[in-house]
Amino acid sequence: MRSKIRSNDMVKARILKACANGARGTSISHKDSPNTMKVISYLSLIDEGLIEVNSAGSGIVHKTTSKGLDLIEKLERFHVETNEQTTRI
Repeated sequence: MRSKIRSNDMVKARILKACANGARGTSISHKDSPNTMKVISYLSLIDEGLIEVNSAGSGIVHKTTSKGLDLIEKLERFHVETNEQTTRI
């Protein structure tokens, strides 16, 4: 169960990173290949205020909010700490 939680968190972190400098939907969905978990994570990130959606010309740009950038940092720190603890065991 714990590895599945980490996996979901890493999907969220990848999506947030992809949107850090602004990204169009296709570049988000094709990064690491699209799947159901990624789509659900993406939608939840918008609902949680971690990604904002803005119109830009004829398209839509997705941008990670400051709250989302903070979450990336926390998830990466958690991932590093978890790996260090697993290595010690």
